[in-house]
Amino acid sequence: MAGAQLKDADLVSVQEARDMVEKAHVAAREYSAFTQEQVDGICAAMAQAAVRAAAELAEEAVAETGYGVAADKVLKNLLCSENSTSSSKG
Repeated sequence: MAGAQLKDADLVSVQEARDMVEKAHVAAREYSAFTQEQVDGICAAMAQAAVRAAAELAEEAVAETGYGVAADKVLKNLLCSENSTSSSKG
C-alpha cells in the first residue's frame, strides 16, 4: 500500500502493530550484540528511571484502578526497581 493513506482505524492499528514488531526485531538483533557491561548499563538506567517515577506511577495506578494505597505502591515500586538490577546483573 505504498503511497496510499489508510483511513480505517482497524487497518491503521494493524499496520502500526506490524511496524512496531519490525522495529522490535531490529532492536533485538542490535541488542543481542551488546556486551554485558552495556546490558548492565541499560538495566541500571531503567531502574533509575523507575525510581524517579515511583511516586507518579503509584498515584496513576490508584487513580486508574481505584485500588490500593499510593504510599504502599510507592514502596513496592522502589523495592522492585532498586532490587531488579542487583538480582540480574551479569
